[in-house]
Order: sequence, then structure tokens, then C-alpha cells
Amino acid sequence: MSITEWNPWSDFLSMRDAMDELMRTGWTRPRAAAMGLQIPVDVYETNNDFIIFATMPGVDPSDVHIQVQGNTVRITGDMKEEMPPGEMQGQAGQQQTQQAQQQAQQMRQQGQQPGTRQTGHWLLRERRTGHFVRVITLPTNVESNEAKADFRNGTLIIHLPKAAEARAKAIPIRSAAEQQIEAQSRTH
Repeated sequence: MSITEWNPWSDFLSMRDAMDELMRTGWTRPRAAAMGLQIPVDVYETNNDFIIFATMPGVDPSDVHIQVQGNTVRITGDMKEEMPPGEMQGQAGQQQTQQAQQQAQQMRQQGQQPGTRQTGHWLLRERRTGHFVRVITLPTNVESNEAKADFRNGTLIIHLPKAAEARAKAIPIRSAAEQQIEAQSRTH
């Protein structure tokens, strides 16, 4: 068995290294919790258009809105809270149906707080809910009148044709012989 001398400063140095690493990596990519509700997107470019893929599982397509202006695409919507069957939603601001109001009245009569869950409680909640806004700036303007959007398996797919002036154009290269022939045909 060997005996090593304990140096209290070595613990502080390893903590400093950990804090340095946190500061170096923690600020390069903000976490979604700090930025609010975010939807991940991929943007694909071809010669004639942009295709945006926005992942939003569980979102009803009628709760998503897309606006295009110039080279900016704005996607907004709501990820609504989903409750287990038979549970009440206790979110403020939502209109309750007549049946939900009657159930709330019955709960008050029994000395219970409306909006609380009767049959269970959450053990883990990682899915985020609420309003989201995602703004994407494209390198060139797009033809918003020709844009199309589809919603497949929780992914919003937006096709945005590039504006005519932004599309790639092939320019033919003329040889010296072709230039001479063209010049001669103009003189005759």
C-alpha cells in the first residue's frame, strides 16, 4: 500500500477545468429551455427551390401557420397539452365545455379542487407544450405564391421555389470560331 500526499488545491483545479469546459461548450449552442419552445428544422437547397423539413410530432396541422415574405419564412403554431383519457385539463384560458363545468362543480361539492387529476399524476414530463415561433432566413428570395406545404407523419414539408432572378442559369460559352462566324453574318 502506498501513501500519497493529499493536495486540497487539486480538487479546486479539477472543478475549475470542469467550469471552463462548461463555459466553453455551454454557450456555443443554447439549450431549448433557455430559448423557449423550438422546433427542429432542416433546409435543403436545389437549383430551383428550397425545401424545409420541420419536425413537430403530435401537432395538429390546423394549429400551424406559415408566412413567407421575401427570403424569410415564419412558422408559428401551438403544441397542445395532451392528457390521459378521463383526465381534465386544468390550463387557464381554455374554454370549458358544459360537461367539464358540471364536472368541476361536482368536484367543488366533494371538496376537491377542479383541474386536479383524480386517477393519476405525472411521474415524468419531457414533452414541451405551448406556442412556438421559428423564423428561417434563406439566402435568396422565394416565390411565395408558388409555395406548397404538406404534413406527413409529424413532419411539415415546405417547398419554396426560388425567385426567377435567384435561380441558377447556364451560360453557354462561345468559341473564337463561333464569334467570327457571328461577326461575319452581321456584316453581310
